Amino acid sequence: EITTIVHTLIDYRHKARTLKKDIIGLLEKVDLDGRVRPDYLLHGTSTGRLACRDPNLQNIPALMGPMIRSCYVAGGPEDQGEYLLMEADESQLELRVAAWESQDEAMILIFENDGDIHRKVASDMFKKPQEEITKHERYLAKYVDFGVIYGRGAKSLTEGWEAQYVIDNLGGRAWTLQEAQALLDDFLNGVPGLKKWIEKQHKFVRENHYVETATGRRRRFPLVLRDTEFSIERQAVNTPIQSLGSDIVLSAAIRIQKRLPEGATIIPIIVHDSIMLRVRRDLISEVHDIVKEELETPLIPMNVPLKADFKIGWSWGKMVSYSEYDPEVNYVNYTSEDFDL
Repeated sequence: EITTIVHTLIDYRHKARTLKKDIIGLLEKVDLDGRVRPDYLLHGTSTGRLACRDPNLQNIPALMGPMIRSCYVAGGPEDQGEYLLMEADESQLELRVAAWESQDEAMILIFENDGDIHRKVASDMFKKPQEEITKHERYLAKYVDFGVIYGRGAKSLTEGWEAQYVIDNLGGRAWTLQEAQALLDDFLNGVPGLKKWIEKQHKFVRENHYVETATGRRRRFPLVLRDTEFSIERQAVNTPIQSLGSDIVLSAAIRIQKRLPEGATIIPIIVHDSIMLRVRRDLISEVHDIVKEELETPLIPMNVPLKADFKIGWSWGKMVSYSEYDPEVNYVNYTSEDFDL
Protein backbone atom coordinates (compact mmCIF):
# COMPACT_ATOMS: atom_id res chain seq x y z
CA GLU A 1 0.00 0.00 0.00
CA ILE A 2 2.85 2.37 0.79
CA THR A 3 4.36 1.68 -2.62
CA THR A 4 1.02 2.45 -4.30
CA ILE A 5 0.70 5.73 -2.40
CA VAL A 6 4.24 6.77 -3.34
CA HIS A 7 3.65 5.95 -7.02
CA THR A 8 0.38 7.90 -6.95
CA LEU A 9 2.07 10.93 -5.42
CA ILE A 10 4.90 10.80 -7.96
CA ASP A 11 2.39 10.53 -10.83
CA TYR A 12 0.41 13.49 -9.44
CA ARG A 13 3.59 15.55 -9.08
CA HIS A 14 4.62 14.84 -12.67
CA LYS A 15 1.18 15.72 -14.02
CA ALA A 16 0.95 18.91 -11.93
CA ARG A 17 4.36 20.02 -13.17
CA THR A 18 3.44 19.21 -16.78
CA LEU A 19 0.15 21.10 -16.45
CA LYS A 20 1.86 24.21 -15.08
CA LYS A 21 4.89 24.28 -17.37
CA ASP A 22 3.77 22.76 -20.66
CA ILE A 23 0.04 23.47 -20.85
CA ILE A 24 -0.75 26.60 -18.84
CA GLY A 25 2.75 27.89 -19.63
CA LEU A 26 2.16 27.27 -23.33
CA LEU A 27 -1.08 29.29 -23.32
CA GLU A 28 0.84 32.25 -21.94
CA LYS A 29 3.09 32.18 -25.03
CA VAL A 30 0.29 32.28 -27.63
CA ASP A 31 0.23 35.42 -29.79
CA LEU A 32 -2.99 37.31 -30.60
CA ASP A 33 -3.33 35.43 -33.90
CA GLY A 34 -3.32 32.09 -32.10
CA ARG A 35 0.21 31.17 -33.13
CA VAL A 36 3.26 30.36 -31.01
CA ARG A 37 6.63 31.74 -32.11
CA PRO A 38 9.48 30.27 -30.10
CA ASP A 39 12.97 31.75 -30.05
CA TYR A 40 15.76 29.68 -31.55
CA LEU A 41 19.32 30.45 -30.48
CA LEU A 42 21.97 29.66 -33.08
CA HIS A 43 24.72 29.78 -30.46
CA GLY A 44 22.66 28.41 -27.62
CA THR A 45 24.71 25.22 -27.23
CA SER A 46 28.42 24.38 -27.21
CA THR A 47 28.08 21.82 -29.99
CA GLY A 48 26.24 24.02 -32.48
CA ARG A 49 22.77 22.59 -32.02
CA LEU A 50 19.92 25.06 -32.02
CA ALA A 51 18.52 25.87 -28.60
CA CYS A 52 14.82 26.70 -28.23
CA ARG A 53 12.95 28.77 -25.62
CA ASP A 54 9.66 30.56 -24.90
CA PRO A 55 8.37 27.88 -25.32
CA ASN A 56 10.95 25.12 -25.56
CA LEU A 57 9.58 22.79 -28.24
CA GLN A 58 12.64 20.55 -28.08
CA ASN A 59 11.89 19.35 -24.56
CA ILE A 60 8.24 18.31 -24.47
CA PRO A 61 7.89 15.70 -21.71
CA ALA A 62 7.05 12.10 -22.49
CA LEU A 63 4.20 12.31 -19.99
CA MET A 64 1.15 13.65 -21.87
CA GLY A 65 3.46 14.37 -24.81
CA PRO A 66 0.94 13.45 -27.56
CA MET A 67 -1.74 15.64 -25.94
CA ILE A 68 0.65 18.60 -25.63
CA ARG A 69 1.88 18.22 -29.21
CA SER A 70 -1.75 18.02 -30.38
CA CYS A 71 -2.01 21.73 -29.53
CA TYR A 72 0.21 22.44 -32.53
CA VAL A 73 -1.83 22.20 -35.73
CA ALA A 74 -1.41 23.11 -39.38
CA GLY A 75 -4.08 25.81 -39.36
CA GLY A 76 -7.27 27.17 -37.86
CA PRO A 77 -10.88 26.29 -38.67
CA GLU A 78 -10.84 28.73 -41.57
CA ASP A 79 -8.32 26.53 -43.40
CA GLN A 80 -10.75 23.60 -43.58
CA GLY A 81 -7.82 21.21 -43.44
CA GLU A 82 -6.25 22.64 -46.60
CA TYR A 83 -2.80 22.50 -44.99
CA LEU A 84 -1.07 19.64 -43.21
CA LEU A 85 2.10 19.29 -41.17
CA MET A 86 5.01 17.31 -42.58
CA GLU A 87 7.71 16.16 -40.17
CA ALA A 88 10.97 15.06 -41.77
CA ASP A 89 13.41 13.25 -39.52
CA GLU A 90 17.03 12.26 -40.16
CA SER A 91 16.90 8.61 -39.16
CA GLN A 92 19.56 7.57 -36.61
CA LEU A 93 21.62 10.57 -37.72
CA GLU A 94 24.11 10.75 -34.87
CA LEU A 95 24.87 7.04 -35.06
CA ARG A 96 25.42 7.42 -38.80
CA VAL A 97 27.80 10.29 -38.09
CA ALA A 98 29.53 8.16 -35.46
CA ALA A 99 29.91 5.38 -38.03
CA TRP A 100 31.49 7.83 -40.47
CA GLU A 101 33.75 9.46 -37.87
CA SER A 102 35.02 6.09 -36.66
CA GLN A 103 34.85 4.27 -40.03
CA ASP A 104 33.59 1.25 -38.13
CA GLU A 105 32.91 -1.44 -40.74
CA ALA A 106 30.13 -3.16 -38.79
CA MET A 107 28.14 0.05 -38.32
CA ILE A 108 28.66 1.18 -41.91
CA LEU A 109 27.46 -2.20 -43.17
CA ILE A 110 24.25 -1.93 -41.13
CA PHE A 111 23.45 1.46 -42.64
CA GLU A 112 24.45 0.43 -46.17
CA ASN A 113 21.96 -2.45 -45.89
CA ASP A 114 19.30 -0.07 -44.52
CA GLY A 115 19.41 -1.90 -41.21
CA ASP A 116 18.18 -0.69 -37.84
CA ILE A 117 20.97 -0.47 -35.28
CA HIS A 118 18.52 0.27 -32.44
CA ARG A 119 16.63 -2.93 -33.20
CA LYS A 120 19.85 -4.94 -33.17
CA VAL A 121 20.82 -3.54 -29.77
CA ALA A 122 17.27 -4.19 -28.47
CA SER A 123 17.54 -7.78 -29.67
CA ASP A 124 20.69 -8.20 -27.58
CA MET A 125 19.16 -6.42 -24.58
CA PHE A 126 15.91 -8.33 -24.41
CA LYS A 127 17.17 -11.67 -25.78
CA LYS A 128 14.62 -11.71 -28.60
CA PRO A 129 14.86 -11.99 -32.40
CA GLN A 130 14.93 -8.59 -34.11
CA GLU A 131 11.56 -9.18 -35.79
CA GLU A 132 9.91 -9.62 -32.37
CA ILE A 133 11.23 -6.38 -30.88
CA THR A 134 8.43 -3.95 -30.01
CA LYS A 135 8.48 -0.21 -30.67
CA HIS A 136 8.90 0.47 -26.95
CA GLU A 137 11.76 -1.99 -26.60
CA ARG A 138 13.52 -0.41 -29.56
CA TYR A 139 13.09 3.00 -27.96
CA LEU A 140 14.67 1.72 -24.77
CA ALA A 141 17.63 0.31 -26.69
CA LYS A 142 18.39 3.77 -28.01
CA TYR A 143 19.54 4.62 -24.51
CA VAL A 144 22.26 2.01 -24.79
CA ASP A 145 23.72 2.83 -28.21
CA PHE A 146 23.30 6.58 -27.81
CA GLY A 147 24.56 6.17 -24.26
CA VAL A 148 27.81 4.76 -25.60
CA ILE A 149 28.54 7.79 -27.78
CA TYR A 150 27.45 10.12 -24.97
CA GLY A 151 29.69 8.42 -22.42
CA ARG A 152 26.96 6.75 -20.42
CA GLY A 153 28.26 4.21 -17.89
CA ALA A 154 26.96 0.90 -16.62
CA LYS A 155 25.80 2.41 -13.33
CA SER A 156 23.35 4.72 -15.12
CA LEU A 157 21.84 1.71 -16.90
CA THR A 158 21.18 -0.06 -13.61
CA GLU A 159 19.47 3.06 -12.28
CA GLY A 160 17.68 4.09 -15.47
CA TRP A 161 14.13 3.39 -16.56
CA GLU A 162 15.30 0.65 -18.94
CA ALA A 163 15.93 -1.55 -15.88
CA GLN A 164 12.57 -0.57 -14.40
CA TYR A 165 10.88 -1.46 -17.69
CA VAL A 166 12.35 -4.95 -17.48
CA ILE A 167 10.85 -5.32 -14.01
CA ASP A 168 7.43 -3.78 -14.66
CA ASN A 169 6.73 -4.99 -18.19
CA LEU A 170 8.83 -8.06 -18.77
CA GLY A 171 8.56 -9.71 -15.39
CA GLY A 172 12.32 -9.69 -15.01
CA ARG A 173 14.72 -8.10 -12.60
CA ALA A 174 16.98 -5.09 -12.69
CA TRP A 175 20.38 -5.57 -14.25
CA THR A 176 23.31 -5.86 -11.93
CA LEU A 177 26.25 -3.53 -12.44
CA GLN A 178 28.21 -6.41 -13.94
CA GLU A 179 25.40 -7.28 -16.37
CA ALA A 180 25.03 -3.66 -17.45
CA GLN A 181 28.77 -3.40 -18.02
CA ALA A 182 28.67 -6.61 -20.04
CA LEU A 183 25.88 -5.12 -22.17
CA LEU A 184 27.95 -2.03 -22.94
CA ASP A 185 31.07 -4.13 -23.54
CA ASP A 186 29.20 -6.41 -25.92
CA PHE A 187 28.02 -3.43 -27.94
CA LEU A 188 31.47 -1.85 -28.12
CA ASN A 189 33.19 -5.15 -28.90
CA GLY A 190 30.82 -5.53 -31.83
CA VAL A 191 31.89 -2.13 -33.20
CA PRO A 192 35.69 -2.13 -32.73
CA GLY A 193 36.22 0.87 -35.01
CA LEU A 194 33.93 3.00 -32.86
CA LYS A 195 35.61 1.77 -29.68
CA LYS A 196 39.05 2.69 -31.06
CA TRP A 197 37.84 6.13 -32.20
CA ILE A 198 36.38 6.89 -28.77
CA GLU A 199 39.69 6.00 -27.14
CA LYS A 200 41.49 8.19 -29.69
CA GLN A 201 39.21 11.16 -28.87
CA HIS A 202 39.86 10.72 -25.16
CA LYS A 203 43.62 10.73 -25.69
CA PHE A 204 43.52 13.70 -28.08
CA VAL A 205 41.53 15.98 -25.78
CA ARG A 206 43.74 15.17 -22.80
CA GLU A 207 46.86 16.09 -24.76
CA ASN A 208 45.57 19.03 -26.84
CA HIS A 209 42.74 20.50 -24.71
CA TYR A 210 40.38 20.86 -27.67
CA VAL A 211 38.41 18.88 -30.24
CA GLU A 212 37.60 19.90 -33.80
CA THR A 213 34.59 18.95 -35.90
CA ALA A 214 34.52 17.94 -39.56
CA THR A 215 33.23 21.41 -40.48
CA GLY A 216 36.00 23.20 -38.59
CA ARG A 217 34.24 24.12 -35.37
CA ARG A 218 36.69 23.89 -32.48
CA ARG A 219 35.68 23.39 -28.86
CA ARG A 220 38.34 24.17 -26.29
CA PHE A 221 38.91 22.74 -22.82
CA PRO A 222 41.63 24.89 -21.24
CA LEU A 223 41.71 22.97 -17.96
CA VAL A 224 41.61 19.19 -17.98
CA LEU A 225 41.65 18.33 -14.31
CA ARG A 226 41.28 15.06 -12.49
CA ASP A 227 37.77 16.06 -11.38
CA THR A 228 36.69 17.11 -14.89
CA GLU A 229 38.56 14.56 -17.00
CA PHE A 230 35.64 12.13 -17.41
CA SER A 231 33.21 14.88 -18.37
CA ILE A 232 35.65 16.35 -20.90
CA GLU A 233 36.35 12.95 -22.43
CA ARG A 234 32.60 12.45 -22.83
CA GLN A 235 32.27 15.83 -24.57
CA ALA A 236 35.24 15.05 -26.81
CA VAL A 237 33.22 12.16 -28.24
CA ASN A 238 29.84 13.86 -28.22
CA THR A 239 30.86 17.21 -29.74
CA PRO A 240 32.10 16.08 -33.20
CA ILE A 241 29.07 13.81 -33.61
CA GLN A 242 26.35 16.16 -32.41
CA SER A 243 27.90 19.16 -34.12
CA LEU A 244 28.17 17.58 -37.56
CA GLY A 245 24.66 16.15 -37.21
CA SER A 246 23.33 19.63 -36.47
CA ASP A 247 25.24 21.17 -39.39
CA ILE A 248 23.81 18.54 -41.75
CA VAL A 249 20.21 19.30 -40.70
CA LEU A 250 20.50 23.09 -40.60
CA SER A 251 22.29 23.33 -43.94
CA ALA A 252 19.62 21.10 -45.47
CA ALA A 253 16.90 23.34 -43.99
CA ILE A 254 18.43 26.36 -45.74
CA ARG A 255 18.52 24.57 -49.08
CA ILE A 256 15.00 23.21 -48.61
CA GLN A 257 13.45 26.61 -47.87
CA LYS A 258 14.98 28.03 -51.07
CA ARG A 259 13.41 25.27 -53.16
CA LEU A 260 9.93 25.11 -51.64
CA PRO A 261 6.98 26.12 -53.84
CA GLU A 262 4.46 28.72 -52.71
CA GLY A 263 2.10 26.98 -50.30
CA ALA A 264 4.84 25.24 -48.32
CA THR A 265 7.23 26.56 -45.71
CA ILE A 266 9.41 25.42 -42.83
CA ILE A 267 7.82 26.33 -39.49
CA PRO A 268 9.65 26.87 -36.18
CA ILE A 269 9.47 23.32 -34.88
CA ILE A 270 13.02 22.14 -35.45
CA VAL A 271 13.79 19.43 -32.92
CA HIS A 272 17.46 18.45 -33.28
CA ASP A 273 17.39 15.98 -36.19
CA SER A 274 13.95 16.82 -37.57
CA ILE A 275 12.34 19.62 -39.57
CA MET A 276 8.64 20.52 -39.56
CA LEU A 277 6.87 22.01 -42.57
CA ARG A 278 3.40 23.39 -43.23
CA VAL A 279 2.33 22.13 -46.65
CA ARG A 280 -0.75 22.61 -48.80
CA ARG A 281 -2.36 19.24 -49.48
CA ASP A 282 -1.83 19.29 -53.24
CA LEU A 283 1.93 19.84 -52.72
CA ILE A 284 2.61 16.97 -50.30
CA SER A 285 4.26 14.68 -52.86
CA GLU A 286 6.36 17.43 -54.46
CA VAL A 287 7.57 18.77 -51.10
CA HIS A 288 8.34 15.26 -49.85
CA ASP A 289 10.66 14.67 -52.80
CA ILE A 290 12.46 18.02 -52.31
CA VAL A 291 12.98 17.51 -48.58
CA LYS A 292 14.05 13.89 -48.97
CA GLU A 293 16.66 14.79 -51.58
CA GLU A 294 18.18 17.56 -49.47
CA LEU A 295 18.16 15.69 -46.15
CA GLU A 296 19.81 12.68 -47.74
CA THR A 297 22.53 14.84 -49.35
CA PRO A 298 25.44 15.08 -46.89
CA LEU A 299 27.05 18.41 -46.13
CA ILE A 300 30.49 16.86 -46.67
CA PRO A 301 31.52 13.70 -48.56
CA MET A 302 30.46 10.68 -46.47
CA ASN A 303 30.54 6.94 -47.18
CA VAL A 304 27.60 6.37 -44.83
CA PRO A 305 24.15 6.89 -46.39
CA LEU A 306 21.71 9.32 -44.80
CA LYS A 307 18.03 8.48 -44.59
CA ALA A 308 14.98 10.70 -44.03
CA ASP A 309 11.71 9.45 -42.53
CA PHE A 310 8.44 11.35 -42.95
CA LYS A 311 5.19 11.77 -41.06
CA ILE A 312 2.04 13.62 -42.15
CA GLY A 313 -0.84 15.01 -40.10
CA TRP A 314 -2.96 18.00 -39.27
CA SER A 315 -1.78 17.85 -35.67
CA TRP A 316 1.78 17.35 -34.43
CA GLY A 317 0.36 15.01 -31.80
CA LYS A 318 -1.26 12.65 -34.30
CA MET A 319 0.66 11.87 -37.47
CA VAL A 320 0.94 8.91 -39.82
CA SER A 321 3.97 7.73 -41.75
CA TYR A 322 4.26 9.00 -45.31
CA SER A 323 3.70 5.48 -46.65
CA GLU A 324 0.35 5.36 -44.80
CA TYR A 325 -0.77 8.86 -45.83
CA ASP A 326 -4.01 8.92 -47.78
CA PRO A 327 -4.90 12.21 -49.58
CA GLU A 328 -8.59 11.33 -49.32
CA VAL A 329 -8.61 11.14 -45.51
CA ASN A 330 -9.60 14.12 -43.38
CA TYR A 331 -6.90 14.28 -40.72
CA VAL A 332 -8.48 17.19 -38.84
CA ASN A 333 -11.20 15.57 -36.73
CA TYR A 334 -9.42 13.90 -33.82
CA THR A 335 -10.57 13.44 -30.27
CA SER A 336 -8.69 12.65 -27.06
CA GLU A 337 -9.39 8.96 -27.70
CA ASP A 338 -7.00 9.11 -30.66
CA PHE A 339 -4.03 9.72 -28.38
CA ASP A 340 -2.17 7.05 -26.47
CA LEU A 341 -1.75 8.82 -23.14
